[in-house]
Amino acid sequence: METKDLTKLMLEIKQNADKNPSVTTSEMMALIQKRMSNTLKIDQKEIIK
Repeated sequence: METKDLTKLMLEIKQNADKNPSVTTSEMMALIQKRMSNTLKIDQKEIIK
């Protein structure tokens, strides 16, 4: 996962938190894990090529 992807993800999380302050940390962590696993799948596909 590249730094710019991580930065974009962090910004998105902050925006979500600002929009919806009731979102729990665990929900945020679940979102992060989902995004990161999706990104890892993409990275793996690129490596396999």
